[in-house]
Amino acid sequence: MKSATSYARIVNFLHAAKNSGIEEGCEEVLSFIACRLEQGRTTKVTDLVQSLSFGTGPTVHRKVSQLNRAGLIALKKSPSDARAKNIELTDKGMKYLADQHKKLQGVLKNL
Repeated sequence: MKSATSYARIVNFLHAAKNSGIEEGCEEVLSFIACRLEQGRTTKVTDLVQSLSFGTGPTVHRKVSQLNRAGLIALKKSPSDARAKNIELTDKGMKYLADQHKKLQGVLKNL
């Protein structure tokens, strides 16, 4: 019956993550930004839209606005294009991702 218990733990983790105060899909946006940061690349809203993973333009804008209001990201003017804004993870955003990673590792370790 260990597999049923393991499944339940993963479902509980996902449920808790879903109720973290940000809408579904926002954690993936944070992860995308973090991955690009590790590659030395900046992220713009257009990068999120063009990735085709996060929905349409309005959906992406809603997620970016929510993450910005939550203090997990900051929007900075792009030095190369005054109309564009770079999306940067804040310290709070980095901590949020690290905490989620740690929680998931704990769940997987106990399987």
